[in-house]
Amino acid sequence: GALGDALQAIDAYISADVATAPIREDVREAVLADGIRHLIIVGLRVAGRQTGILGLGWRHEKPDEPSSSIVLQAAAVIASSIENARLLDAVEQGLAAERLLTRRMRALVELTRLPEAVGEDATAWERIVREIGTEVAADATVIGLRSGNQLTLAATNGAEASWARRLMDRPIDTVPIVSRLAAGGQATIVSLDSGDVTEAARGALVAAGFQSMAALAVREEGELVGVVFALFRRTIDKLEIDVRTLDAIGRVLDISFANRRLREGVVASERRYRELFEGSPDALLVQSIDEIVLDANPAALRLYGDALIGQPVERLVVADAASPEGVARPEDVTQYTGVGRRLDGTTFPQEIDLRPIEIAGDQHILAIVRDLTERSQMQAELIQAQKMEAIGMLVAGVAHELNNPLASIVAFSQLIRTDPGLPDDLRRQADLLVQEANRTRTIVKNLLDFARQRPPERTPTDLRALVDNVLGLQSYIMSRNRLEVDVDMPSDLPLLSVDRSQLQQVLINLTVNAAQAIQELRRPGRIVIAVREVGGTGPRMIRISVADDGPGVDPAMVSRLFMPFATTKQPGTGTGLGLSVSFGIVTGHGGTLRYEANPGGGAVFVIELPVGEPDQDSVAVAAEPDARPGSRAPAPPIATSGGKPHGSAQSPGVRPSRILVLDDESSIRDVLARVLKRAGYAPILAASGAEALELVAADPPDAILCDHRMAGMDGTEFHAAVMAIAPHLRSRFVFMSGDVLNPELHEFAEAVGAHLLAKPFDIATVGATIAALLSVEAG
Repeated sequence: GALGDALQAIDAYISADVATAPIREDVREAVLADGIRHLIIVGLRVAGRQTGILGLGWRHEKPDEPSSSIVLQAAAVIASSIENARLLDAVEQGLAAERLLTRRMRALVELTRLPEAVGEDATAWERIVREIGTEVAADATVIGLRSGNQLTLAATNGAEASWARRLMDRPIDTVPIVSRLAAGGQATIVSLDSGDVTEAARGALVAAGFQSMAALAVREEGELVGVVFALFRRTIDKLEIDVRTLDAIGRVLDISFANRRLREGVVASERRYRELFEGSPDALLVQSIDEIVLDANPAALRLYGDALIGQPVERLVVADAASPEGVARPEDVTQYTGVGRRLDGTTFPQEIDLRPIEIAGDQHILAIVRDLTERSQMQAELIQAQKMEAIGMLVAGVAHELNNPLASIVAFSQLIRTDPGLPDDLRRQADLLVQEANRTRTIVKNLLDFARQRPPERTPTDLRALVDNVLGLQSYIMSRNRLEVDVDMPSDLPLLSVDRSQLQQVLINLTVNAAQAIQELRRPGRIVIAVREVGGTGPRMIRISVADDGPGVDPAMVSRLFMPFATTKQPGTGTGLGLSVSFGIVTGHGGTLRYEANPGGGAVFVIELPVGEPDQDSVAVAAEPDARPGSRAPAPPIATSGGKPHGSAQSPGVRPSRILVLDDESSIRDVLARVLKRAGYAPILAASGAEALELVAADPPDAILCDHRMAGMDGTEFHAAVMAIAPHLRSRFVFMSGDVLNPELHEFAEAVGAHLLAKPFDIATVGATIAALLSVEAG
């Protein structure tokens, strides 16, 4: 009736209230009487045929019903179960009367195990046809697999391939017995004198003595994939086989092929799981509920040790750090951070994700372990780099502020020393003053070297030659202190793009520190310089380590090693700037410099520098005080004059050159006035930009010395105003700056053609600078 019509489609699905459902009225009344208000009805199908229905009922309207796909899947399972139960029931009923059928059913069970190896393996097909032939008492058995619209011979048992192919040498739809099976028909038994086989096949088979034949289909997901032919030299009435047995064999084969497909899926899934498990870069552990390691991937074995399987989890964590509060994640994942313990007893920081998994029906725990050692080290290096950056900015500012008074101290001390009327005892004291002033200037210069931000001059450098040169410079110190130096460096290292002089300075600092540390122990010692290329899948790096067997570094000093003036040496034996300057140089190369404790005692300093092409924009920058640190081009040349200053008072009849000095520091103005007068020039002093502009407008000087940073109008603003009044002074303008790290000043000076005079300066540098300026034609 209406219900049958509604369930004709294969995936028909009815969800309706009982009052409107397409069911018979007597059924509706009975259902309503039972209190049912809502129904879901789907068909039960076997091999495409509808064999019954599945109905679900609720005693309330609009229930939270399952999805149609779940219900249809349940119906399919139930239909298969009912059909299988029907078949088994039929078999069981037949067993009492037919012992032969009992034996054949056991054979069917055996057939379900055969296709485990079935695929393209001809041996497996031969076994199948042999087993089927035995069970149906056939004289020969042939199996053909479907290839397009034709069968292809796969295996035979008791039949010659030449005439077996006659059964399948033409399109399927032209062979009646095969076309019926392809259309979904059941197994069949026919006489060879019927019209179910082709003339060619009949002639070959009769000639071989066969009189009857049975055919059954091999299907996969309802589609014909092959046909099994059982050939008999007896007539049909003498066969001990019926269609029911053939159908049962066919169904078992269908189930076997379905099982094979499922097994292939399971095997593929297992293979993907193993590939992911084995190939994961993170350590993966499978733990039992009672926390025993059942499985581990190679990354876990490398992290913990080879004898990991079977170990209790508690052995792999540090007890006092193993129970931090877990952080709940989506999908029942819990994350822990703590300290892990390797099987050799060493520890490492770790992060663990724990999630429940099921394997073969048993509950397990999958632990994903990440070693945080590298991350912790990178975080520490980042904090150190940020700290050093802040210190560098502070140092640069302090050095700038020191340079102004230091310039006065240096210049005044030199003036005092050169006073011809100075008594000898005061001259000796003046010499000491000059010496200490120069020492202070050197310290400030080292501070600026530590804080500098200019790019290094990169050139391809052979590390072997550089290390040999460093050791050659220190060969006397090493031999005098009975120090043995070993160099472990492969011959195939790539050239490193670095500033050769800067890296040499770093290596000298590290080796001198190592030698002095060993010397404190008053015994022979050993320094090892090892160079390796590292990186793996990441960027290529060159790692240079300088290790010694000295006393090592006090743990309390480790966090301050690279800070300016932090030193482990005795007072008076060092300034504490060597490591900080080295840190700045290595950082400027895009690398890292860090300290590590030497496992055998002593200290190890590790430099890591990236392997890359030279920076074509980076050029040499002089290290003298009047250079332009940070600039990309050399400073305009300042020539020194060996004769008398141009236009000086020492040339009779020539007016002395007028030099405008603009600086808001009175001590700088005073010392420059004295220096210029002694050199034969006429200094004009101004304390502000406005005052200096009035002087320039009234009578332009021959050259200008201008401070860069001043209150009110700064040096660059003053330069622009001067160029509007006296553009001929373009080539005779000098910026004085204690902030030698200022890249904006360098770029501005290059753009306008001005010169730089770095503070602190000595009187000789000032005189040479003015002489060189005046030797250039104005304009």
